[in-house]
Amino acid sequence: MNILFVSHKYPPAVGGMEKQSFELINGMKKYAQVHLMAIQNDSQISFILKTRKQILSYLHNHPEIDIIHINDGLLACILGPIIKHLPLIKVATIHGLEASYPGALYTKYIFSRLKVYDKLICVSQHTKELCIQKGLVASQLEVIHNGVAESSQKPVKPSLATLPFDIPKDKTIIVSVGRLVKRKGFYWFASTVMPELGKDYQYIIIGNYFKESLGRRIFNFIAPGGLVHKYNLLMGYPSDNVPLQAQKFDNVILAGRLSDEQMLGVLERADLFIVPNIPVKGDAEGFGLVALEGTIAQKTVLASNLEGLKDVIKDGSNGYVLPAMDKNAWVGKIKELSIDKIALKAFGQKAKTYSLQNFSWEKMSFEYFQTFEKLNEQKIQNKTLDHTMV
Repeated sequence: MNILFVSHKYPPAVGGMEKQSFELINGMKKYAQVHLMAIQNDSQISFILKTRKQILSYLHNHPEIDIIHINDGLLACILGPIIKHLPLIKVATIHGLEASYPGALYTKYIFSRLKVYDKLICVSQHTKELCIQKGLVASQLEVIHNGVAESSQKPVKPSLATLPFDIPKDKTIIVSVGRLVKRKGFYWFASTVMPELGKDYQYIIIGNYFKESLGRRIFNFIAPGGLVHKYNLLMGYPSDNVPLQAQKFDNVILAGRLSDEQMLGVLERADLFIVPNIPVKGDAEGFGLVALEGTIAQKTVLASNLEGLKDVIKDGSNGYVLPAMDKNAWVGKIKELSIDKIALKAFGQKAKTYSLQNFSWEKMSFEYFQTFEKLNEQKIQNKTLDHTMV
């Protein structure tokens, strides 16, 4: 079995989709002959513009290829008309935003192009449900979760010495990590939950923040709100960046971007790792890899019970799930857990074990292989049936 992977999210670029693509492609080498067409030095726009010619040329030179896999839904939409008539098995992975992005025109003229694929792999049950709501049939969809693993790189020594802020020794430390987009719920938690917890708690948000440019402020002012929202979703704009900086919090630290050593230092000191996502129209947490990474850091994770996070955190096994935007539930659970710091550490160790057993990259790669193998067998059977009928 020969598989061509087409990816515009791949190292050396860094991110969750890049990590998933890298692990899938390298994990598949155990089971099949792998071919890779990935973005390296080109811009993503340049890559997309050149991809049609590159795909057709590559397939001409490699007629042995049985399957083509596109690593995300938006790229799959763009390439749909190009590969529609190719005599190959066509597969793509849907990560979340492709299925949640709002707009009737987008759904009708862009998202509908995914119907040409033999199989669409969704990273969570929620992503699958969004695809069905947009008109895809359930039989075309399959859920395969992303994975997580302990770092194979040389261990980094945790450090707090170079942090631009001090971490109180006598407080319960709560940490969040991620882009400052609204659905992450960082601003909601800082402005709604932290005042109720009071001075015995400190919330640290690790995520890049910046001063908004004049051009961006003008765009926000003159453009219709719906257009600004769609643009923010498409570009991954950190929409919580401004409100977090505009409001003065007594017990919240905007840590910004940290080095690996600093990040590990903060996580080592943290008592709780929270993923307080909130529902945002047109946006969704496709999988919630950051929650899994919190468990690998042996932290007790609290996550909102919505969207892709439902597939990731199993209540009482590798974390606790709480109703999204339920202030009293979050305050009550945090106060309850913070009473016994020794129990928190023990639970964090248990959570890490559970996550590694149930969400490994090896498991993900094997499930992709099983899907590819089944599609290939069906194609062979169909060919045999066609010849028999003739």
